[in-house]
Amino acid sequence: MVKEKESTKVKKGTEEKAVTAVAYIVVILLSLLCLFPFMRVISQAFSSDVYVQSGNIILLPKGFTLKHIKFVFGSAAFLRSLWISVASTIVFTFVAMVLTTITAYPLSRSDLAARRPLTLFIVFTMLFNGGIVPTYLVVKQLGILDTFAALIIPQAISAYNTIILITSFRNIPKEYEDAAKVDGASQFKILYKIMVPLNKPSLVVILLFYAVFRWNTWFDALIYTNSKELQTVQLFVKNVIAQGTNAIANGAVAGRSPTTAVKSATVIIAIMPILVVYPFVQKYFVKGVMIGGIKG
Repeated sequence: MVKEKESTKVKKGTEEKAVTAVAYIVVILLSLLCLFPFMRVISQAFSSDVYVQSGNIILLPKGFTLKHIKFVFGSAAFLRSLWISVASTIVFTFVAMVLTTITAYPLSRSDLAARRPLTLFIVFTMLFNGGIVPTYLVVKQLGILDTFAALIIPQAISAYNTIILITSFRNIPKEYEDAAKVDGASQFKILYKIMVPLNKPSLVVILLFYAVFRWNTWFDALIYTNSKELQTVQLFVKNVIAQGTNAIANGAVAGRSPTTAVKSATVIIAIMPILVVYPFVQKYFVKGVMIGGIKG
């Protein structure tokens, strides 16, 4: 009997290792499949004109050059759109974090009388929204159409992120709040001194959500702004992909760089800030989402 149990354990151990190995292989293959287009774009951005035009670029650059990167950075329009994206991302993330925090904290308190209906109302907005045209009319009535505020206010708070933070605040033991009240702390002080520090992982991951959302969004800049001075870098990239090199330079200088290489260089530069920042906050990502989703 003992030998049979040992052989069964060995068999199960072998099967588990085989399943794990297959899972790793599948994940690696899927990762390579996802990375291939990205690597090809990088290769095109740093390859010589001749190889890009002939379509011989697969994974590695050929005839390495920084010509296309310099060409994009030499565009005043691109630099302006890059600045608008950086500024709007910083301001939007700050405003969104403040609004989300001051909304989620009271809704996480059990002594708030209207807590449940207000929370259900927020959940309702996740399922149904007003639509593009009504939202556009609201922005117009607010008088912020074609202004920097149009990139901030219309989407300055997310129902999903608010629900995550509400749940995260609820997970903090009530004894902390009671002890602070005994010491005479106000609700604002409790929020600032206790709730925010104890919810750092959730707050960081929500901050990441907001920053990535704002950086990657181009549609609101398209419909709420008309002037080129408010064009974001993602809208700029969209125009480059749609129009080619003419979106970067006028016809007199557009022929200096092949369209495909310019598109690739523009895309790489546009996504680089997120790629640089993400590794520093990645450690909070899984932990923050898990903390925010433990309880309902």
